[in-house]
Amino acid sequence: MSMDLALLIVQIISTIVLTGYAITTGFMAKQAWVSAKASEKMAEEMKAQRIQEGRPYIVAYFDLSFQDQGFYFVIRNLGKSLATDISISIDPPLYSKAFPDLDISVWLAKGISSLATGQEIRTFFDTFWTRFSDESLPNSFTLEIRYRGSLIGEVTEKQTLDLSVYRPLVYSKKADMNDLVKEVKEIPLALKRLEEHLAHNSK
Repeated sequence: MSMDLALLIVQIISTIVLTGYAITTGFMAKQAWVSAKASEKMAEEMKAQRIQEGRPYIVAYFDLSFQDQGFYFVIRNLGKSLATDISISIDPPLYSKAFPDLDISVWLAKGISSLATGQEIRTFFDTFWTRFSDESLPNSFTLEIRYRGSLIGEVTEKQTLDLSVYRPLVYSKKADMNDLVKEVKEIPLALKRLEEHLAHNSK
């Protein structure tokens, strides 16, 4: 074998080895990049999950009290941390048929400095019967709620509230001592009516 041929064979083998090494290195680098991106994405998802689990969450809703037949407007923090600088705008403005001088919009315009976890603020809004006795009154409201949280900064969220879902409900008053006294007073009258009925049928 001549020296030139041996040299050529060595060069070919070296080229093959270097090419294989380059391919292997490139593959490993790509795998490392994919793994790094996956780890980065997982870290971002875990961070987002921690924020969602620990953030404040302000909601507003109507609460119907069967005791006094009243609608209450409630603002509550359902989240896991303090909410601050809370403001709510409502369209159309809340108007009370039962108490026309009650202007909730003025109260809301002042804003709420903070609400702790689970804390709520509620105010009387209207009565069941007066609200639904006037078909001209709006029952659907669009809310824009703004507030801040240490984990999320400032957020703006929208809600829609609809009073008409309460319309089919039948008012049911819980019996109290006055109802019991009234029923007891009715017993002698009922017995008297029964006695008169029996006397009339015996004739």
